Amino acid sequence: MSDPEYTPLTPLEAVVRDGMAGIGNEHDIVAALMSAQVCVPSASEVSAAGDNLTPLIVQSQRYAGPMIVIFDDTRHIGPQVARMGPYCLQVDAEWLVRSIAPDHGLMLFVGPTMGCEISAGQVAEKRAALAAR
Repeated sequence: MSDPEYTPLTPLEAVVRDGMAGIGNEHDIVAALMSAQVCVPSASEVSAAGDNLTPLIVQSQRYAGPMIVIFDDTRHIGPQVARMGPYCLQVDAEWLVRSIAPDHGLMLFVGPTMGCEISAGQVAEKRAALAAR
């Protein structure tokens, strides 16, 4: 982290920031994600149960596939994203992993310009582990 005085807004943000600083790895990030709540911006009005969710989707250059945009905290959603996705669903990440299309990964933002990508393969591994429980 560049600012030692900065206090992350969420435990997930702390893990992602540490991972980007070389402390920890992507497995730590995915593990932290699975026990976190996330915010999913939606282009359409969405119910608390997730009905009518129209998530924002971007193409990953790293993984060459579609990624659903998520945030660890609504305070990290900037004006541009808020215009494209004026509604927001806050859910357990586990619910989201169980619910998204199999070929989609996650683009997790923990700040307006800081985030990471979780591949569709990593999401599929977590989905399979959840199904095996």
